[in-house]
Amino acid sequence: MWQAGLTLITEILPDKVDALKALLHEIGNDINGNAHIDFGLLRSVHFLRFVVLDASEVRGTSIPPQLVLSTNYDGPLHDHLMELATQAQAGLNRIYSHCRQYPPDADPATLAAFLRRHQRKNAAFYMSTMGRSVEQVEQEAALYQAIQDYLQESCPAQNWQGRTATDIRKEIQDFILSQAQFAWAKEPYRKPFLQKYGSWILAGELLAILFLYGILWVVAPLATLLISLVLAVMVFFYWKTLRSLEKSDAATFQPAIKRPDQLAQLTQHEDYKVQNQLTHLVTAKAGRLRLFTLRLILGAINLLAATFYNKGQLAGIVTIHFARWAIIDGGKRLLFFSNFDGSWESYLGEFVDRSAIGLTAVWSNTEGFPPTQRLIQQGARHSVEFKSWAREKQIPTQVWYSARKTLSVKNINNNTAIRAALLGEMNEEEAKAWLRLL
Repeated sequence: MWQAGLTLITEILPDKVDALKALLHEIGNDINGNAHIDFGLLRSVHFLRFVVLDASEVRGTSIPPQLVLSTNYDGPLHDHLMELATQAQAGLNRIYSHCRQYPPDADPATLAAFLRRHQRKNAAFYMSTMGRSVEQVEQEAALYQAIQDYLQESCPAQNWQGRTATDIRKEIQDFILSQAQFAWAKEPYRKPFLQKYGSWILAGELLAILFLYGILWVVAPLATLLISLVLAVMVFFYWKTLRSLEKSDAATFQPAIKRPDQLAQLTQHEDYKVQNQLTHLVTAKAGRLRLFTLRLILGAINLLAATFYNKGQLAGIVTIHFARWAIIDGGKRLLFFSNFDGSWESYLGEFVDRSAIGLTAVWSNTEGFPPTQRLIQQGARHSVEFKSWAREKQIPTQVWYSARKTLSVKNINNNTAIRAALLGEMNEEEAKAWLRLL
């Protein structure tokens, strides 16, 4: 099962912005019981959010108010859109009636087509639960809980003293495999293809580039030399120009302004679940070189997320469920969504401690970011300025839905590890390691 991230952006009718916000707040304040969308019917959705981007002006260009729908979903896009259009038809009709060019009371096929037309490409996308559908995550959580209940309440041998780990594991196996609801667990667990071979694919791509370059040297050495010299000159002037821009940015840097009213609005929807969300919108710095650099860095992150950082951690950060960057408004703004575990403060702290290089490489190309050097130095390492900037550019998320509100990334990965090693034989040490997962 493959997961992907859907980003839809539609223009809001200017006179309907307040009414749309009111409707979204009504939904967001009662995710489980609102009268508009039954999110539990959306079986392909891991996370979903609606966000209103207010009208703004960037370097003399007016940008109208916009509605963003973001989902992290399982399976083909067509099936996901049809599920949204069918299971949430009435609610989506009410929501999108506030948007330009929306056909009133659209049927599912028309609604799905409207949504597809407003899809935007993600510049970079990360998932921690590659290959695991909403159903699989729920099944493995139920498996873990059933084993816990059996060990604590139903097990006929409460005294484990003197028993081997292999015996205890065998007893658990027999119990689970005797339960009809866990018939699916009798099938061997298979890792997703990219988790098994992603690193090899990445290495192969790099070797293929070097191999082709070597062939060019053999076939046309003079032409290859000239091309190499031209590329070297281009890289030199690119780097020199970038360094000049960094010095200019540092000279005009202004720290983010703290706004207590904005902070209060953001924090009232944080830290009341295992998980949190972040919506972040910032203006890209002017100039083609900055936009080229931004696209280049995000492209590299997207490649690494798919082939290397695909086992439940991103550059050492193990609390992110899904994250994405999207370059919008013709390259003028950068939108960032994240679904993560723990508090906002600890999340940003992890970013600074473990991924400052990547953060700096991306956001150094956006306005207001702390001064950087050589693209990846300084920047996010100025933790106070970075966190103030992150708060200033964070915007409210009117609707946020999670299909597994009580499960952290660590919980999900642990449950998968238990299921993956449920079948087959183990020696004593392997059985002890498996039991420690419980």
